[in-house]
Amino acid sequence: MAISIGVDIGGTKISAAYIVGGEIVATLKCSYNRSRITEDISELYQKLILNREPAICVGVSCAGLVDSSSGVVRFAGNLEMQHFPLGEALESALGIPVRVDNDARCALWGEFSKSQGSFGQNVAGLVLGTGVGGGLIMNGKLVAGKNGFAGEFGHLRVSTGTRTCACGLIGCLESIAGGRSFEENFEAKTGLTLTGEQITDIARAGDLAALEAFQEVGLAVGEVLAQIDTALDLDTVVVGGGFGKTSDLWLDIAKNLYEQALVGSTSRKMLRIVTSQLGQNAQLLGAGALR
Repeated sequence: MAISIGVDIGGTKISAAYIVGGEIVATLKCSYNRSRITEDISELYQKLILNREPAICVGVSCAGLVDSSSGVVRFAGNLEMQHFPLGEALESALGIPVRVDNDARCALWGEFSKSQGSFGQNVAGLVLGTGVGGGLIMNGKLVAGKNGFAGEFGHLRVSTGTRTCACGLIGCLESIAGGRSFEENFEAKTGLTLTGEQITDIARAGDLAALEAFQEVGLAVGEVLAQIDTALDLDTVVVGGGFGKTSDLWLDIAKNLYEQALVGSTSRKMLRIVTSQLGQNAQLLGAGALR
């Protein structure tokens, strides 16, 4: 069976998995120094293959704008990377093929690879974390686009959006449904400085301001889902990410608006909207399945 290593570069830690036949056998994590990230990943790789059969390839999941064809991280602000040839550096250090892709696309590829065909062949991913990422699969193949940036659905504009996104544009989905923006927006409206988890807790306890904040998320996501499906006519959208775990508070609102805003909704099969089944393992499995 094929053996690969899946790596996920987070904000403060690197996770890596030894994957056999599409199943995770072992995982390791470590803190890392951005100035020596190649060395840190190499050390994790050596620890994972110790007393095991060597992997045939390594896949790396990385936040930011990633050119998957060249393995170059064009820009990842939180990781302090710009035009960094991560794939080339790791291939030189490890001596085996290395593929690098955006973390949201890796998460989608992981979910798709484990879905046993139930998602269909045309699938989008919407990953709601600190920001909002996305990915796209068409005809069963992961789509990169000419710059390697396809699927950045978090930067589609919402009609009611008035806030400036971290990317500098105004009204992006991320400026409403990204975890960091969600907290900032809630504080601006209520004067309360709470974490996303705290806002979630009081919403589930019935707090009206918190419920209204999640309603805004649902309406924004629903509008973007309608945009995506109108343009691409998909089978399924997979919703995941840390903030995606709050979907019980807003996903039904999103589905309702999606159905209202979709062109030709009475004359077509509607999009299937599902939540992530793999959680944090999605990026690792997706990275490990990159070829």
